[in-house]
Amino acid sequence: MDSLGIVGKAIGVTSAGCSVRNWKQFACDMTMGLHGRGPAVATGLKRTAPECIVFTYQGDGDMAAIGTGEIVHAAARCERITVIFVNNAVFGATGGQQAPTTLLGQKNDQLPAGARPAGQAGIP
Repeated sequence: MDSLGIVGKAIGVTSAGCSVRNWKQFACDMTMGLHGRGPAVATGLKRTAPECIVFTYQGDGDMAAIGTGEIVHAAARCERITVIFVNNAVFGATGGQQAPTTLLGQKNDQLPAGARPAGQAGIP
């Protein structure tokens, strides 16, 4: 943002989960939405302040699980927002449980033997 010169007109949206503390890491205006609702909050901000650069910073549990509908609909409407998707392949803020982005064979706290394809033992 510094090199692009947009700090003064950028607004970021964080939400519950891995990104909850990002308001401390960006030198621009920040707000927080409910878990998975970053794209909806960003849409509202962009429509009320179209001159601003509006972005979300979301983890995989936030965007690829709980907020799937939000991001799909924002994309379908061609909302003029930027979405930063951080994929750590687990629900990191709540103990490392399997997320939709957990890779097959990946071990985590809930699946010490590693994630398996759907229908095989070990998938909740």
